Amino acid sequence: MRREVLHCILICIITLPIAAADAPSISGFVDDAYWSTQARVWSIYESAEDHPAARFWLGHDEQYLYVAADVNDPNVVGMQSGRKSEIWQDDSVEIFLDFGPGDDRERTPETFSFGFSAAGGSGWTRGTGDGSGDNYPAYDWPPPWDSAMSWAVRLKVGTTLNFSGDLDQGYMIEARIPWSELGQSAPFDPQRTIGVCFLNIRQSGNPDVETRVLSSVPGVELSNKHNPSLWQRIRLDMNRPLPIRGMVADLPLWLGMDGDLDRWEKYAELEDAPEGKWLDRSQWIAELDYLRKHKYNALLLEHPHPFTGLLALKDFPGAAHFSAAQGAKHRAQFSWLLAEARERGVEVYLSFQNICLPARWTGDKQLEELGADTPAARAYLRGAIKELFNTYPTLAGVATEAGPWPAGCTDFVIESIVGGLKDIARSTKTGPVLLLHTWGIYPEDAARIVEAWPRTCLLHEINGRQWFLPAVDQRGPRFAYRVNELLAERTVSPVPLLGIGGPESACAYMYWGDPEWMRNLCQDVRRQGMDGLFFRADSAEPRFAQAAMGYYAHAVDATYNRRFWEGQLHNMYGVGTHAGQLLDAVQSASGIIPILSTLLHGQSPRFMPQFGLPLTHYVEMPSISSFVADRCVVRDPQGYLIPRIGPTWANPDWGLNLAMIRDDVERTAALNAVSPQIVAEQILRHTETCRARLEGLRRFQAPNQDQNEALERLLSRLELNTALGEHYAYKIAAAIGWENYRTYRGRQLGCLEPLQQSVRAWERATAAAESLYQDPLPAWESRLVSAPPWSAEQLWQSYQPAHLHWSQQRARFEREFQLVQRTMAELGPRGPLPLWDQIDAWSRDQMHTVHLILFENAADSRYLLGPGAALTRVAGQVLEGHVSLLIDTRELEGDGWHLGMITNSAQAPLLPYRPYQITLSYAVLDGGSEGEPAFAIGLRPADGGEDIGENRYWAAPTGYRDRRVLQYGALDRDDYSFFIKVRGRAAILIDELYIDTPK
Repeated sequence: MRREVLHCILICIITLPIAAADAPSISGFVDDAYWSTQARVWSIYESAEDHPAARFWLGHDEQYLYVAADVNDPNVVGMQSGRKSEIWQDDSVEIFLDFGPGDDRERTPETFSFGFSAAGGSGWTRGTGDGSGDNYPAYDWPPPWDSAMSWAVRLKVGTTLNFSGDLDQGYMIEARIPWSELGQSAPFDPQRTIGVCFLNIRQSGNPDVETRVLSSVPGVELSNKHNPSLWQRIRLDMNRPLPIRGMVADLPLWLGMDGDLDRWEKYAELEDAPEGKWLDRSQWIAELDYLRKHKYNALLLEHPHPFTGLLALKDFPGAAHFSAAQGAKHRAQFSWLLAEARERGVEVYLSFQNICLPARWTGDKQLEELGADTPAARAYLRGAIKELFNTYPTLAGVATEAGPWPAGCTDFVIESIVGGLKDIARSTKTGPVLLLHTWGIYPEDAARIVEAWPRTCLLHEINGRQWFLPAVDQRGPRFAYRVNELLAERTVSPVPLLGIGGPESACAYMYWGDPEWMRNLCQDVRRQGMDGLFFRADSAEPRFAQAAMGYYAHAVDATYNRRFWEGQLHNMYGVGTHAGQLLDAVQSASGIIPILSTLLHGQSPRFMPQFGLPLTHYVEMPSISSFVADRCVVRDPQGYLIPRIGPTWANPDWGLNLAMIRDDVERTAALNAVSPQIVAEQILRHTETCRARLEGLRRFQAPNQDQNEALERLLSRLELNTALGEHYAYKIAAAIGWENYRTYRGRQLGCLEPLQQSVRAWERATAAAESLYQDPLPAWESRLVSAPPWSAEQLWQSYQPAHLHWSQQRARFEREFQLVQRTMAELGPRGPLPLWDQIDAWSRDQMHTVHLILFENAADSRYLLGPGAALTRVAGQVLEGHVSLLIDTRELEGDGWHLGMITNSAQAPLLPYRPYQITLSYAVLDGGSEGEPAFAIGLRPADGGEDIGENRYWAAPTGYRDRRVLQYGALDRDDYSFFIKVRGRAAILIDELYIDTPK
């Protein structure tokens, strides 16, 4: 029974819509759907904790105001259990409400408070404004009126009141207050605001220890809690349109920018051509009309360094990308674009990297193009910002970051970007908006920038550049709270928070379009008190998803209307009565990769499982519940991750308790964690639904040729998603089977059968992909050659740029199946799963062996040994035959690299213009220090030039035994030697060194 409940929880969180919920039951459990769907939420953290110390909810209908709190408290104390109790003497929660204009510094007849003790008591007050005494302006206490409020308080399981000898969990509160008691009645003016402040009073039980207070409003505490002007103003209509409803798009110009998976190079050929995406005004008109039609009011154009194409930059000779005549044309184009956008109610923002300079200009000044924080770079960017807004006064603002590359460049942002904004002779109250990314900085950095330029909005990635749940990353609201807490001390207005994200990275080139998901996400954006969302859709054919985002960002309270979205699909594809089938297929196909991304969780824009992953990744990658951002393994006293290269805090609680595959098999997963097998079953349900709908849709003919071609293309995309989903589900099953086999809980077939099925599913994915993509696509590929277990840092560093196609991966997965089969036959459960270099290796039957070194002959002149290296015959230290090479640097001085072995280029020559594959067996006797690869192989020229070869470095734990493979394209010279190096103090055995070349 428990398994079925968890199954339902997983499905609901990932795939099902959030429907309008009934009013809460006021039971004290805070588990009604109302709180997670209809209510505004505040999450308040103790400074160094990963989970909220308290959460508060506020919602309403036409009759009642609803209040709830969930408090985590390790020592709950309280004595007040009746009505009209002095609840502030206990662990308690208070809510303050102001229905006045919001500028009163003292309580008025329009201010109320309601409080609840952990012991069950409650109290209420209404400010009178005409009292006297110590608490002036007084409110009547005890209140002469009786409240019609209903409330319930419950202690959490394991919590004992007033007993300090155990570890408590906390308490929960729910309440319902009639509007009539507050002097209010429906209908409410949607523009009206009320003042709100929650306090969590945390007593220690010790009179000598000061009472602590957590507040939903930064800066409000016991000494100033009766000042309504400090309370947060929120609209009664909490479901009004999001103030910012933005779309993210490329500024389609090359401007000499390379890298980033060819993102900008693709615009090079036509950037100055009338038919190119940039200068073709008909394309822009269509795009802007689309934004207006779907209720978008903002457009964020991204480019690493747009200034060289949009500005004359006369003060910086050589910086402009275009000639003077070309530049004037492009400036006119951007001015036209801004005017056309504004005419349609769309504000345009320009995004750029903080220290990214013109290549030609930096070359003249011997500066780095990226990360060169120098006086010249600061002066250049400050001048560019000033010129930008003087040239385009209707540009709404700019977006940038103050980290992480380079880290800690807050001073650069303040001097150059903020300095340029201040130079444009506009008030800081009405000037351009600065959108500041929160990634790679701390709240203290952001607070300094906001203080310097108050028209700053924080921009936070809602899913960490991935797309796995229709929910906001809690670190965004937490970041904004901390910034506002710092600003409260500096009398600066609270800074708004915006989200940014969409189906990208893992969803790139795939179809994604689920309007239910977008409704849930837009509701959560509103519930978290955020001011809007910039939608970045890098998926294939994103129009349906963009339409859904625009609709629900504008009508946040709209219920999910299935017929409406069927109509939208009919308008796009002419499917008529088949629209319901198509919507089913679209939603099922869209759910596959997000579900996989909760089980194999990598909060990196480079995680792209749509091109396949080795079986080792399924076993070793963390789930969303076990993911730890250990790229930052140190925390400061505030709980901030060090260094500043990613999020400020560790991964939040996303509301899923999901076991990773290894932990599930070994029975070490968290209590009641959802099994990976359930994830696989859910993915298969999506694929079965989608495939069933596709069967009927394939026979349908749309009314006109354009719609029919569009429908055929869409169905091929859905087929690709479906085949990939089948591949994922079978590979999850194979990973579970492998772990059962490795731990002697299962047979070989438990792994091999689903692994073979995953290869067949990949063949179906390849067939679908070939009809959509003829050429390899730019992508990131995880090329891990280090032995598991892996850290998040190793995973992050493993991603390498590549051009991939599903057809390429088919041979790799076929080879992986063969290698797993061979490992089971030869080594049994003790054998390792093949890593990327082995899967990518050329088949031995296609190779000709040029050199084979078995280390059996001590007089072999084809190689030289370095310090710490020797041939060994010691029992237990021989991998193959009678002798192996031992490289043991544990007695050597220094923590750097030690050369253990190198081939003699004269005795073991490698011919130029020939590709080579080098393979060796190894066993680790001592893996060395953690955190750094201890071993390296590669080629180096005789003259001591730079070592060559990708994936040269690797790490492995003590006792690990495996093979390494290194590949080279055609060599450019004939004096390369192969080498093996060891870092610091470590020891490794080497044997069976093959140097092969294709036949």
